Amino acid sequence: MPLKTTFLFGICCPNIRIELIAFSLQADTGTIRIQGKYFTRYLMQEGTWRENSGDISMELTENGNSYLVKRLNYP
Repeated sequence: MPLKTTFLFGICCPNIRIELIAFSLQADTGTIRIQGKYFTRYLMQEGTWRENSGDISMELTENGNSYLVKRLNYP
């Protein structure tokens, strides 16, 4: 089950990057817990770009060849 250190998402206009700090596998449930930092950049309606960043944690469950987000925490 390989995990990359950076996850990139493109949802509509924002750019979202998550840098992995730590992860663990819960052997009894198969849940993966991830802790990291997120970075977003998005275009406001008036045409200016905004950026945001902070801590993020999530729990993932395996779903075939991919993972589903079970829990997501960020400010």
